[in-house]
Amino acid sequence: MYKSNIMSNLVCPLCVNLSIDDNIIFANDIYRIVWGNEANYPCFIRVVWQQHVVEMTDLSLEQQHILLQAVLLVERILRNTLQPTPDKINLMSLGNQVPHLHWHIVPRYCLDAHWPNSPLGVVSRQTDAQLITQMYAQRNAVAQSIFLMFTK
Repeated sequence: MYKSNIMSNLVCPLCVNLSIDDNIIFANDIYRIVWGNEANYPCFIRVVWQQHVVEMTDLSLEQQHILLQAVLLVERILRNTLQPTPDKINLMSLGNQVPHLHWHIVPRYCLDAHWPNSPLGVVSRQTDAQLITQMYAQRNAVAQSIFLMFTK
């Protein structure tokens, strides 16, 4: 039977230096919500499970529900806050490079660098500069909305 040893010689980057992560929008004992810091996607957000697990199925059904609720609430906040409204929101749980359970929530626009392909793939053009400026200008509003919704 195959058993992966991806993390056997690595230190998980999502498990270290949590207290000094200045990208945190919101955190509790279960998960944290952080900026993705991708130049072409200023409002790219990650929801990271606090405990080191690799797959959704490593969680109990209740934990899966809690995590997916958080992911979907972030998606809703992005759709309701960003102007213009994203053409699409991509939800991705990959973990091939960082095998620690986390979700990518990426607002997508027809004018972005990868459209219509994956935002993690090869750049097909330069993202519209005005769009990037607009997204950076809205990060505070997104962060405030997330903080308010998650602290209710």
